[in-house]
Amino acid sequence: MSKREAFREKRRRSDRRSRLISIGLIVLGALLVAFFLIYPQVKPVAAIQAAPAHTHPKVDRNSTGDPKAPVTLTEFSDYQCPYCRDFWKDTEDQIINTYGASDKVRFVSRSAGNWVSGNIGTGGVESQNSALAAYCAADQGK
Repeated sequence: MSKREAFREKRRRSDRRSRLISIGLIVLGALLVAFFLIYPQVKPVAAIQAAPAHTHPKVDRNSTGDPKAPVTLTEFSDYQCPYCRDFWKDTEDQIINTYGASDKVRFVSRSAGNWVSGNIGTGGVESQNSALAAYCAADQGK
């Protein structure tokens, strides 16, 4: 093998090594980017908590309070609505504990995610399925 051929072979090996290192760095960079994009979205099972249970007096399916109360307050809510969730978390218990326990108000909860007169309500399919599940749970006394 002449010096020229040895030099070409050495250069070929060097170019090949450089390409492999470049490809390795690109793959490593892509894996790091994917990790930093995906990792924040992954939550361990222990971090997912069930919603706090609300205890209400005189519960009957989707209503609470005395059926003979002089005032009936009917709430229409959607299971995907953030404002409805805030009402459920912050205000509903205050109303029921203040007025429902004294038999002044009957509180009825209805789902706006249901079909209304054959038309789909305000919520999406998930809202409809959640409302159906809630009504089925009420049928089972849960």
